[in-house]
Formats: sequence, C-alpha cells, structure tokens
Amino acid sequence: MSAIEESAAAVAGDTGKDIRSGLQPPPDGVHPGLALALPHLPYGDAVHAEVVASRLCPPEFVEAGLAAVGGHRVLFLRLVWPPDHEGLDEAARADGLTVRWSASAGWTVHTVTDYRALPVGLYAHPVLVADAARHFARHGLGGAEWVEPFEARWEDADALEAAVAAFTEREGLR
Repeated sequence: MSAIEESAAAVAGDTGKDIRSGLQPPPDGVHPGLALALPHLPYGDAVHAEVVASRLCPPEFVEAGLAAVGGHRVLFLRLVWPPDHEGLDEAARADGLTVRWSASAGWTVHTVTDYRALPVGLYAHPVLVADAARHFARHGLGGAEWVEPFEARWEDADALEAAVAAFTEREGLR
C-alpha cells in the first residue's frame, strides 16, 4: 500500500491521498493527525466502496487531495482506470476512464480523448457515481448515454458540505 497525505498548509502543487488498489490506510493514518486534514476523504472512501460493491473491477488508483487548477486550489477526488485496464470492456479499454469530482465543478468523466460532466448533484449518492462508472467502463464515452436512474444526495452530504465550506474558508480557497 502506498499513501501520501500532506497538510493543506504545505501545498505547493498537488497534495492528497493516493492509495493504490483502493486499500485503506491504517486507522490512525499513514501520517497520524493529518488523516482528516482534507474534509472530503470520507466521501471518496464511500464512492470507492460503492464502486467495489458494484462489482466493477476496482480502479488502478484512487486519489483525494487538493490540486492547483487555473490558479486556484480545489478539493478533488479521482478514480482512474488507465488505458488497457482489465476492468474496462472493449469499448472503453483503449481510452481508459477517469471519474473525477471537484468541490467547484462536481462530477465529470474523462478518457484520453473525451470529457463530459455527469448529470448528478455536487454531493451525489455514491451509488449513482458507481453506476455511471460501471456504465462508462462498459460503453466508453462514445457509446450509449448514461441516464441518472434516480436523483439522490449522499446521506452525509450536509456534514460534508459544511466541512468543505469551513475548509474553504479556513484555507482561503475562494
């Protein structure tokens, strides 16, 4: 297992948690005391757990962190199935698949050649994100359109939203 967790105050570029094969860090974290430095880690864990529960082959890696985007820092989550990943069907295998969330843009899906926003809420239920990932892993972005089967917000979305707002204010991300 490899994991990187850094304090947001020490950010020069990207920082976060990168856990190969979705393995969880020890309960006290790789760097004790910093495990909850980023408020969206529980959401990332819930999405990853739902992807695994959906029987989609786990992504090659899962990242959660704080990235520099367009001169601003933004909280993000990313699940990546690179090109030729065994979990992707033929329609998606050549281009790979990235399912990404940011606190500013919400959920998107990417390949090496295409990009689109997912039509779900900012704090969509992990079941919806897993369903979209499974769909695009089978059909690629050029195949059948994914239609949100139902609208649902994550049950811990209110707490996450408050934590993200507090973090954003404290770290001066606005």
